[in-house]
Amino acid sequence: MRLRLTILTLAACVAACENTVPLRSATADNDVAAAPAAPTLLGDAERGKTRSAELYCDACHGVNGNSETSVWPSLAGQNARYLVRQMELLRAGARPSPEMQPIAATLSDEDIADLAAHYAAQVPIAPQEAPDETAKAGEALYQKGDPARALPACASCHGASGEGNPATGDPAVRGQQPDYSILALEAYANRTRYAQAKMTGPENENLNIMYEVASKLTPAEIRSVAAYMRIMR
Repeated sequence: MRLRLTILTLAACVAACENTVPLRSATADNDVAAAPAAPTLLGDAERGKTRSAELYCDACHGVNGNSETSVWPSLAGQNARYLVRQMELLRAGARPSPEMQPIAATLSDEDIADLAAHYAAQVPIAPQEAPDETAKAGEALYQKGDPARALPACASCHGASGEGNPATGDPAVRGQQPDYSILALEAYANRTRYAQAKMTGPENENLNIMYEVASKLTPAEIRSVAAYMRIMR
């Protein structure tokens, strides 16, 4: 097993200049600690593209990861660290999803790294829409937060343009499907986003922040933030 991983790592390094994304072990992430540790691999974007076709990922997540269905997330341009972590959590059963868990259960560590590299390399497509009143209200919350409620700005972790933070694994949110964002924020508010997450420990700091922030948002505010993130680009 050790020899196989060494060979895979060396092979991936040869292609690193063209189509690979360096990924860290799952133990270095900052979400929840329910998934088992995985060895460090280099994701091969070309192989990830092939695997995405074999797994029919486009059927839900859209061509090149640009979802056309409001309840399914776009993956194009998402940072690889976040994607790896989420696939590991789905595979481990720590993130409930009747649609994704059976698929994730079949993925190897190499598959996960390669799929993440593929989607991270894609270009996200945001709709060319002017913000309506709902999105404008969401913009204020996203960019400035609400100090009176100790509500931090979403931009402080997810970036002023919604680009996320690859170094910390904070996900990109720009151009994201609004109904998916609403469902995700509601799940954070209800503490149901992850089924087996431990609620203590430094590895869960960001998760606890999301639980706390989402719980302070009203349903109207969740809708407005989701509407604003949809048109960010």
